[in-house]
Amino acid sequence: MLAFGACGGNADNPGTDAGTDGEQLLPDDGPCAPGALRCNGNNAQQCNAEGTRWDTLETCATFCQDGLCALDGLDVTSDMSLEGSILVAGAVTVRAGATLSSTTGNLAITADSITVETGGSISMAPTGASIFGKGTDATCSNCTPGGGGYGTVRPWGSDTDSDVQAGSAGGKMFVNPAPAPATGGGVVKLLATKISIAGQITANGANGGSNTQSCAIGGGGGSGGGILLAGDDITVSGSISSAGGLGGPTNPNCGLPLFGGVGGDGRVKILHGSKVEVAEGAVVGRLTKGLAPPIPLRSQSHPDPTKIYNDGFLSLDVSWSKAFPTLQGYYVRLDTAPLDPPTAADAEFQAVDKVSFSPNDVLDGANYVHVVSVDAQSAIGTVETVFPLQINTSGPSVTSSSHPGQTTFTSNTNPFFSWSYPQGDENVAGAYYVLDQFGTTVPSAADTAVPASQKQVLKSGIPEGVWVLHVVSIDTAGRLSKQAGHYRINIGTDPGAGAVLGRVVNNQSQAVQGATVSINRGLYETTTDSAGNFTLTGVTAGAWELSVKSGAATASKTITVTPNQTTPGDITL
Repeated sequence: MLAFGACGGNADNPGTDAGTDGEQLLPDDGPCAPGALRCNGNNAQQCNAEGTRWDTLETCATFCQDGLCALDGLDVTSDMSLEGSILVAGAVTVRAGATLSSTTGNLAITADSITVETGGSISMAPTGASIFGKGTDATCSNCTPGGGGYGTVRPWGSDTDSDVQAGSAGGKMFVNPAPAPATGGGVVKLLATKISIAGQITANGANGGSNTQSCAIGGGGGSGGGILLAGDDITVSGSISSAGGLGGPTNPNCGLPLFGGVGGDGRVKILHGSKVEVAEGAVVGRLTKGLAPPIPLRSQSHPDPTKIYNDGFLSLDVSWSKAFPTLQGYYVRLDTAPLDPPTAADAEFQAVDKVSFSPNDVLDGANYVHVVSVDAQSAIGTVETVFPLQINTSGPSVTSSSHPGQTTFTSNTNPFFSWSYPQGDENVAGAYYVLDQFGTTVPSAADTAVPASQKQVLKSGIPEGVWVLHVVSIDTAGRLSKQAGHYRINIGTDPGAGAVLGRVVNNQSQAVQGATVSINRGLYETTTDSAGNFTLTGVTAGAWELSVKSGAATASKTITVTPNQTTPGDITL
């Protein structure tokens, strides 16, 4: 069974996002992030370029997980190249004399078991170009370019999370033109219930460049990349290497140091459940070894960690597959720290493989769900898996080029509005808007919808008075922002302004302190003092709705404001 990194998928229990036996399939229509993948029953689907529909790429003969169809086993008997995420129903075996490689330096395999036999190998091309840990470029001919860093030299990343990444490039030589910098090692992730490595796994950095025609120290080597092994039962009797590349050679006739800087080693993470055996000296790289957390964490409510979602959601739901069979459960925490493994002192224990949070638990900006495992002996893991989540709590920013002053009256009855999205256009599927005479209306799906590409509207023949355009954004999951953007315009001749003075009391004639007093639902607003008194000044003359709210109690009435006069506004809750 796929205990690691799977949704429970096998012949008896397909790893689908929706539509397993007895469940209704998800609708194909609806907003989605262009290019996103998902499973719908046993259909692997991708969101179309317009972000309006899920198209079926393939109906899986095995099962579907994360938008991928599982291969029916993988037996590598001769050299083979695979790229990206590979899902396998059953065993993966790399036989003696065979090499499984990735020319893009990016390979992640999830299977029931993974075996690399003696004489077999998995090798990642050095394609890493992370900006973190990049080697320093030489600034003179006798200056040594630095090697790239990842696990060592210029370390970055973390010893406490389950993620690994490609390495960093080495520094350039001081020649013109300079050879391209040596790239860092690639990244390979192997996730299975049982992993046995008797052969080799490599994600080494590239060696630095050289130029025999010039006198300059050779280029810095690229750092090693990232290697992750995660499973219940892991044995490494062969070798695992994420070594940094060597510095490039220097023209021997120049009397300079012979080589550029050596790249730092990368990161190797071996995360286990009930059993782990790693031969002494088998690993080259910065080694993290510990209790396996669940890998990966998934969210159907917020599926894409790279997207920014609106705050108008019902719950944040995160789930995972059981990290290994003998665990007791997990410690889980939601906060704004990107790396901080949960402990018994600061997190909640739970036995189930999912967690839900309310919108009130989530803050504006970056949020992180942290999960560690607890084994049968109650040992708490020190390596976490983190699910990042980005939330927008702001409405669009609305302006008007035809009515640039929000307090100025104008005879122009054809206002033109435009807006922008604080979370960026790439995180928006569209907007709803409404034009009315209230201050803080929040549009709903019942109001006028426009696509993300339309960020302006022209309204014609608007009658005299005070008007406000309200706009909310729609994210790629179809959820609205709770806050709207508002823009006020004033059409016609300025009728002048007055004030409203009043007192708020309850039905026992007692003063109500801290009540919210509003004209036309937020067009003008204030709160009452300790005696229940309030004053609103600069109120445009005319007939208005005066409303009061204190807790659950509300009251309203109509008032008429006269220019340069004070209108009484006493009201009883």
